[in-house]
Amino acid sequence: MHLHLGQEAWGHVVAKLLVELPESVRVPKDLVEKIIGEIEEISDVYIYGISSKGGAPGECDIVAAIAAFPGKTIDPKRVFEFCRKKLPSNFCPTYLQVLPEIPKTPSEKPKDHLLKTTFKTDSPNVYAEI
Repeated sequence: MHLHLGQEAWGHVVAKLLVELPESVRVPKDLVEKIIGEIEEISDVYIYGISSKGGAPGECDIVAAIAAFPGKTIDPKRVFEFCRKKLPSNFCPTYLQVLPEIPKTPSEKPKDHLLKTTFKTDSPNVYAEI
């Protein structure tokens, strides 16, 4: 049997599969970064994981480190709402870490270790969805 679906139909198939993925599926960082990067105020985004606040072994909470374009302000509530509309719930960030810029190495790779070691849930630049 040969099945031919147009591009729009395949988009619906992929969206349905993403919604029905089990919780244990690894989060595709590139997809989450791409979706969050669609928000017009956001100039840069980097996704990383931290130990789960629930304490379950092997599970991580998702942190979106985000930076705004000069002169723009990020509304964390709007970012969380946008993610809820565009991503399956288990791909949505648990926290937003709003930074003036994402720290990077000379080769422009995000400094993952620095972001993780400086992350604190009670920092004024860290937001959790309410």
